[in-house]
Amino acid sequence: MNIMELKPRLSREDTPDVLSLKEMFEAYCHLDPVSDAMGVKHLPFSQLSIWLESAKIIDMNRVTKTDAYVCFFKFEKRAINYEEFLLYLEDLAKERHVDLKEMKQKLKSCGKPKGKDHLPKRETSNKI
Repeated sequence: MNIMELKPRLSREDTPDVLSLKEMFEAYCHLDPVSDAMGVKHLPFSQLSIWLESAKIIDMNRVTKTDAYVCFFKFEKRAINYEEFLLYLEDLAKERHVDLKEMKQKLKSCGKPKGKDHLPKRETSNKI
């Protein structure tokens, strides 16, 4: 028996799709109602933090949501474009001593958001 015969074969369905970083960026931008309504590709921190958590970059140990926000705040704007996003990743990696390549790989392979249903539900109150 040959060693190659012992390895299980993965079908196309078994392997997660790895999209380009730009495709993933655009998918998360689409979930921002302001950017989507304006037809621009800008990512606010609210969507970015969801993506970072989904990719397990924000782990509340090495990188916290506060760490991520401090780097985002340097741009002094509501949302960032793709080029600024790349600068943001470099800064976050440098500040928190995280491997930039590994971080980008995690962001590409965590899967596209399933739509607005993936967002945390906000508690609403009937108080006036």
